[in-house]
Amino acid sequence: MRKIIFFTYCFLLLTVLLSIPVKVFAAATTMTTQVDVQSTQQPLGISTQERSPQTQNVRTSFGLTTEKLAKGVTLNTKILIDSPDYSFLELLDRNGQKTKLSPNYNSQMQTEIRLSYSKGEHYVGTGFFGHISQSPYQTQGALIEYEKSFFNKTTLIGGQYSFFDQKKPEDYFNDRDGFFKARPLIVNANQALIYYEQVLSEKLKLRTQISTAHKIQERPRNYGGEVKLGYAFTNKLFGTLASSYFWEPNNQPLLNERGYFQAYINQLELTVEPIYDFFVSLSYGFSAEIESDPRSQTTTQVGFDQYSLGLKYNLKSVSVFVSSAYALSNSLTSSTKVSGGLSWAL
Repeated sequence: MRKIIFFTYCFLLLTVLLSIPVKVFAAATTMTTQVDVQSTQQPLGISTQERSPQTQNVRTSFGLTTEKLAKGVTLNTKILIDSPDYSFLELLDRNGQKTKLSPNYNSQMQTEIRLSYSKGEHYVGTGFFGHISQSPYQTQGALIEYEKSFFNKTTLIGGQYSFFDQKKPEDYFNDRDGFFKARPLIVNANQALIYYEQVLSEKLKLRTQISTAHKIQERPRNYGGEVKLGYAFTNKLFGTLASSYFWEPNNQPLLNERGYFQAYINQLELTVEPIYDFFVSLSYGFSAEIESDPRSQTTTQVGFDQYSLGLKYNLKSVSVFVSSAYALSNSLTSSTKVSGGLSWAL
């Protein structure tokens, strides 16, 4: 049923796109390309279910944003090419023996298409995303969102709902009773969020968000909240402070060998403009992840620090950006990510 809904949704969205006159593609268009390289020693956190000592991935993305496609209409399209290294990933067969994924999955392609319409204080958007090549974690999904502004856009209230289906390779887990049980081959998931933004003064801005997400065949439903403050110290120095908390209530059944999770995430970022249109961003974050399993009466906690540096330079019609991030946990596992790219107006 979900596949029927998804493909019907995609068909309707494509019908809308194809019905737009070709001449509107002369509208303002921006192209973006980006490359991300990430290497992680697992487990940096404890919620990952991939029993792998480390992971590596190279992602290349190409995006196209067309504004004023029609009056109030904007189209965003993106192609993502992943080159994950699955040689470190360990799965289990029905006898508990470790197995490896096929090396044929080392290159995968995904697409994202989003169509939005805004008029006055109203904004509505929809889109779909998913793999368009073979992947051991084949994913297809869709989203819809709405936002309304008040008081000359100093107040925003909005929400988003999304869902996706993900296929997974055959894998088993030990259910703590000595038996190996199969993990689901298809996971249906959904997420809903509501946010509120408020300009408090010329220098201070507030954003709050509440959310809930559920991987139905795999995890209990989780809930979360976030508060973010932005402050302009001067016209050349800006700062943001964000704090988030997510948890899984323990009144829901556990579906595999993992316990209930909760996580705290805090981050401080400073951005300075030392020369005109050249920005330097520095950030520090601290996160803690806790897993509690009432079946074994155990609690595990992992905390990690993250440091990042970002540079961005805006030219007349081109923006160039690079960033790097490094995270280190209290178990001395680490993650490194380097990104770079540019965007330009066509």
